[in-house]
Amino acid sequence: MFNWRIFDKKRTILAVQLIDNELRYVFCQGARVFHSGSMTLPANVVSGGRLLSAEHLAPLVKPCLKGYVGQVAVMLSSDVVHAHMLTLPNGLNQEELDYQVARHITQTLGLSMSDVYYDWSRLGFKESAAEQNVLLAVARQSDITPYAHVFGEDLPIRWVSPEGFVWANAFPENKSPYVVLRVEYAQLSVWHVDGTGQAHYFSRRFDANMMAQAGFVYQTDVNGGAAAVRLPLRFVIEEVSSAMMRWLGGDGLRHVGVVYGLGGGVDWLSARAQLQQRLGLPVRAVIEAKGVGFDKDEDVDCFGGLWHLAQQVQS
Repeated sequence: MFNWRIFDKKRTILAVQLIDNELRYVFCQGARVFHSGSMTLPANVVSGGRLLSAEHLAPLVKPCLKGYVGQVAVMLSSDVVHAHMLTLPNGLNQEELDYQVARHITQTLGLSMSDVYYDWSRLGFKESAAEQNVLLAVARQSDITPYAHVFGEDLPIRWVSPEGFVWANAFPENKSPYVVLRVEYAQLSVWHVDGTGQAHYFSRRFDANMMAQAGFVYQTDVNGGAAAVRLPLRFVIEEVSSAMMRWLGGDGLRHVGVVYGLGGGVDWLSARAQLQQRLGLPVRAVIEAKGVGFDKDEDVDCFGGLWHLAQQVQS
């Protein structure tokens, strides 16, 4: 169903992502964004990053995308993709590598090959080494195939990527480990990209009790989804700081060179400065270059990951 190969650089790319009860999208031609937006979805459409009802989503999406022609790149939530590093003997041929990957999927993960989509790539391959690292990504077909029923014939799906893979390849100029933070109204997501190029994923959900203790009350819109809200800055700083120490530890933090922050759940203009002071590390936006086409700095914070996805599928 899906063509996992490289796009024609002259084509328009529509990059899309589901976050809680929200759909975000960006249209790009090359590095230039010419349209971006988001829509709040009914509660029965998305859950935990999974698309539950393509039938309900399609009629909501198509009016917003009417008149656009291009190819679709879907960014999958790290919560629905199994990412594993396999250490295998060097010198295996393609058939032997495929066998080891299939063996891991069926025996270690307990999944049927007919029920999943998967892909793998070597990391830091050296012919002289005794072993090789293979990064494997596995997703259930039931988490991917519904997307094919959302977009019309003018917007075929051509590429699917776990969000962690996007962040692992977003900043090739970085020679030291780095961290990407995405703060939404209901969740903190953290990707620690280590020296091998693997993105280790951690997350924490924010529930109503936590928010109440922080002096914050959730709002809901008429469709039953969460409204576009910002979390209290002090709450975010405390949560991020404690999460970084808990998940990476002091030794892991010492090796981090830079932190990138994005997401619609906090005012990043203020948060970046305070986090930088708290962590003792530079905290940057995920897009430093000006003039890519976003109307406001807040758009970079909401849609920056999709911009990176669009660039990677055109490279």
